[in-house]
Amino acid sequence: MSAGWGRSCAIEESDGAIVCVGWRSNAPAGAYRAVSAGNAYSCAIRASDDAIVCWGSEGMRTDTPTGSYSAVSAGDAYSCAIRASDSAIVCWGSYAASGRTLDAPTGSYSAVSGGEDHSCAIRKSDDAIVCWGSNRYGKTDAPAGSYSAVSAGSRHSCAIRSSDSAIVCWGSNDSEQTDAPTGSYSAVSAGYYHSCAIRASDSAIVCWGDNEYGKSAAPPLSERAGAGESR
Repeated sequence: MSAGWGRSCAIEESDGAIVCVGWRSNAPAGAYRAVSAGNAYSCAIRASDDAIVCWGSEGMRTDTPTGSYSAVSAGDAYSCAIRASDSAIVCWGSYAASGRTLDAPTGSYSAVSGGEDHSCAIRKSDDAIVCWGSNRYGKTDAPAGSYSAVSAGSRHSCAIRSSDSAIVCWGSNDSEQTDAPTGSYSAVSAGYYHSCAIRASDSAIVCWGDNEYGKSAAPPLSERAGAGESR
């Protein structure tokens, strides 16, 4: 599932179809294995040939590169993907509006995340984080070390450290969005002025940062009927 600006999209488990709700939610037909919702457009990886398909608006953002890809991330005015053949990062979209986020680094990568005007990726050789684009607020000053996941937001970024599954965030902290909670986590997503993560011990959602509109008030865990196990 992926939440973008004005819409959210998900892939149905039964047939791989994309279902979107909200603005510009007219998803293409067919089976897909990954989807990413950006700003006024979305992109997905088609299951049959691993090609990227994008839809929505904003011209060049949906003018996708040819070939097969293993991952895709739709940012604000641009997108980035990891090419299947060599794990290289390919970016496309509006160059002028994206803080040089089209200048992807060379090398092989296992993950990529496009934010508002900066991107971050995990390098295959050493699991280090590499970020590029606008460095306003220090959001491309990635921490040293090895990481298993990374997410580029608007003014900040967050990642999960490999050694202890702890969350590390950097960039602007004007809404305490880089004050990550302690503990071990299995997934993290950086938003505009807030972030959310899944706690490893009980799969609970933990959010921090700005709470306008209740966006950091994560739903509580529900108890399975008759089981006593959290989900």
